[in-house]
Amino acid sequence: MGGECLDTRETILQNALELFYTKGYDSVGVQEIADVAGITKPTLYYYFGSKIGLLKEVLKRYGTEMIDLLKDASYYDNDLPMTLYKTAAAFTEFAIKHRKFYFLMLALSYYAKENEAHKEMEPYMSDLYQMILSIFENAANELGNMNGRQQKFAMGFIGTINYYILFLSETSQGEEIIVTNDQIFTLVHQFMHGIYS
Repeated sequence: MGGECLDTRETILQNALELFYTKGYDSVGVQEIADVAGITKPTLYYYFGSKIGLLKEVLKRYGTEMIDLLKDASYYDNDLPMTLYKTAAAFTEFAIKHRKFYFLMLALSYYAKENEAHKEMEPYMSDLYQMILSIFENAANELGNMNGRQQKFAMGFIGTINYYILFLSETSQGEEIIVTNDQIFTLVHQFMHGIYS
């Protein structure tokens, strides 16, 4: 019985993620999720309470994994290029492994500020930004030309990685995306060139 409950819960979760990813959170109704998952609406409400409750579970599962992964990778060890490399590698690996969640996360981050889905995503995006910002704040002594530009560097680095992942996804034509260490090193090198110029 317990395994069956876990299977039902997981089926609902995965089908909801697929629908949120393909159609957008606001365009998906509870009935559609239930139909695709092969359950009744009362079953969905039993497990998640509501559509936003379901989104919260999706965010908790994948958002927490992302933040935990990046906490380790973004630890600054007095080597800015290597810290950025480890962070970019971890973020890219996560985005490729959980592509549907990654693109849902990006979409939700651009929703209207008062949208309930945006509000649920915001803490994860804020944590991501703060981790990247802390890298540049900790590297202020290493970068003599920081001049209070830590926030711009953090936003630029996140934007660079996001655009790179988007580019890889668009050009993969449905094939598996493989990113090499050399590609990540080159990405970080180009970003660092912009910082030092």
